[in-house]
Amino acid sequence: GLADLIKFTTVSNGVRIPKFARYRQTFHARAVKGSANDYSDVFALIDAADTPGAHHAIEMETECDMEQWMRTFAVIHAVGDPDHFGNNAAHNMYGYKPTRGKWNLLIWDMNFVLGNNSDPPGWNLFRTCAADTNLARIFVTPQFRRMYLRALKELCNGPFLPSNLHPLLDSKYAAYLASGVVAASPTNIKSWVAAARTGILAVREHQVKLREALAA
Repeated sequence: GLADLIKFTTVSNGVRIPKFARYRQTFHARAVKGSANDYSDVFALIDAADTPGAHHAIEMETECDMEQWMRTFAVIHAVGDPDHFGNNAAHNMYGYKPTRGKWNLLIWDMNFVLGNNSDPPGWNLFRTCAADTNLARIFVTPQFRRMYLRALKELCNGPFLPSNLHPLLDSKYAAYLASGVVAASPTNIKSWVAAARTGILAVREHQVKLREALAA
């Protein structure tokens, strides 16, 4: 199933409690200390995401490293990956919760990218799984949106610059050829990233101008 931050409950002995069975489908425990049925950290995360009003951001920052979350979301959107939590498909992501730390996100199985069954370059930068209204709220929360836009800018002015990207792609392509591997030229990737960089910077500039107009 798809992972989401929606709050699901049931009634037990007249008391409303988290619907444990629903979360076991989408929050599989990979490293267990104690009981595999201890979902207290997951329920705390869901409660934070479901918190209404101004306290939503406070509760999310209490439970999660939100700068790390938004930087992770920026990466998957920038490369056009619709297949992860934080975008349309809402899976292919590990959540890591240290004993004395906050929730972090770890990407895995990242293959629908850079023109390979991906979103068009620079598109759907703010899309999330349509059913997950709590995740959508994160993207429109001002401090989290600023984190996200900063991360997109950093990607465009760092890894996505031709001077940084092209030598890496060319060296890997040359290594494949030297090993006798019939590899595709990186030209298409270069073109895709260039288009994505242009689109992302245009969207980011629009967002900044909109914020300045609203603050005036």
